[in-house]
Amino acid sequence: MSAIAQRIGRYELLDLIGTGGAGRVYRARDEELGRLVAVKVMLPELAAPGDEWQTWKTRMLFEARATAALNHPNVVSIYDVGEVDGLPYLVMELIVGRPLTVFMGDQSVPWPRRLRWLADVARSLRAAHGAGLVHRDVKPANVLIADDGVVKVVDFGFARALDAGAATSKPGAARARLTIEGHVVGTPRYMAPERFRAEPLDHRSDQFSWGVVAYELLGGVPPWDAENPALLVARMLGTEPPPLATHNPQLPPQVVEAVERTLRKRPEERFPDMNTLVNELRPWCEPPPSVTRQMAAITVPPAAKIPALTDALADDLSPPAPPARSLLVPAVLVALAAVIVGILAWVLVR
Repeated sequence: MSAIAQRIGRYELLDLIGTGGAGRVYRARDEELGRLVAVKVMLPELAAPGDEWQTWKTRMLFEARATAALNHPNVVSIYDVGEVDGLPYLVMELIVGRPLTVFMGDQSVPWPRRLRWLADVARSLRAAHGAGLVHRDVKPANVLIADDGVVKVVDFGFARALDAGAATSKPGAARARLTIEGHVVGTPRYMAPERFRAEPLDHRSDQFSWGVVAYELLGGVPPWDAENPALLVARMLGTEPPPLATHNPQLPPQVVEAVERTLRKRPEERFPDMNTLVNELRPWCEPPPSVTRQMAAITVPPAAKIPALTDALADDLSPPAPPARSLLVPAVLVALAAVIVGILAWVLVR
């Protein structure tokens, strides 16, 4: 399929944004609503050998349902899903920005801003866990930083219901119960140890993946690294990462402790939930972009340019002056008139 001047349904494909996961993502125009969108199209030729095409189609449907059920400001919005000529497609909001991968190792971005990005990712995962879902593929490539500073988490195609009870007890989760079984999904560098040990997964697995992303974004290097995947897994399972403070001594001890706690080998030693983690990070984060813009827009003109306003303000703040002496004269006259009226009334009565 050509990246330019092609159409799928009512969407005109304009240019290619990215490729991966048996699909391509295009910038497209919704001709019915007249807006730009992102369209992910699944293509059989991009599927890995041995993968069943029906599995990928089912996964896309699950991604649409799971993401639409969240309705969170830090999760990309889903507009439409369908199939044309046997090719399933997913229509999402178009995020103008860059993936988090371009900022990994870039220390020019102030760490409070990077920490705010990470807190927003944690908030999106908190929403997913509240809906009974585990993302299972938290990594920098699945986090987009929009040009206006808003953080968006994408690609819930590998998400999985926590368990049957969780999938039916949370709002919206019942619509997203489809899951892909029998597949090891995710990126090894960001996968929790329990996934390699074939242990049950829960929301704390996403927390570990978040911790790997946080360590790398704040410290500039991954906590574990090796070119050989087997050696990488061995190091992750058998060694502790270097202290985060050695890579970024500017970080507050509370932030360092929070990130390192998410990287504990045993899930029960991590935070009980993402909400607790967010509360630990909140005091150190840069304000949200809307608040930052509002604060930057507030300007106070110099007092020398508005002397009249300054003088008037000084007058308003001065203590009230005592009543003028001249006010006593009208009061005496009123009292004297009252006495005269009283005398005349007494004379008339007599």
